[in-house]
Order: sequence, then structure tokens, then C-alpha cells
Amino acid sequence: AFAAVKTDGSVVTWGYRYDGGMQEAEIDGNQVSVAHLLTSGVATIASTQTAFAAVKTDGSVVTWGGSPSDSRSVAHLLTSGV
Repeated sequence: AFAAVKTDGSVVTWGYRYDGGMQEAEIDGNQVSVAHLLTSGVATIASTQTAFAAVKTDGSVVTWGGSPSDSRSVAHLLTSGV
């Protein structure tokens, strides 16, 4: 999958759904949309082969993609100051 940050801070993704192409995170085996968190305020994106992380201008991080995208265990560390 691929992802691009637009000049307005939103994210466009495309490609294989389970590797992040549909802006979904895999949580407990279910695909959960994070698209509403990617409509504005994204500064940059980092990626692996199957997952993405968007660093937002407010210092938070949004993750999505394959199995490694479940960031619940560190969610409290990703809400600000990143």
C-alpha cells in the first residue's frame, strides 16, 4: 500500500487493504477505520512493509495497516509530544 500527505494535512492511501490501503488498523483480528483521524493535521508519515504511522502537528501519532499497526499497548505514549 501507499500513503501521501497532502498540503492540507490530510492523507490519501491506496493499495492492498490489509497493508494500509484503506486507512484501517488491525485490532484483535478486525479492521477498524482510522480515516477520521487522517483528514487534517498530519505532518509526516513513516511506514514499514505492512503498516503506517502518521505524526500529527499536535504531537500525536495515528497507526494503521497490518498486524503490527495495533498500537493500543503504547497508545498513552502517542497522544502528545511525539
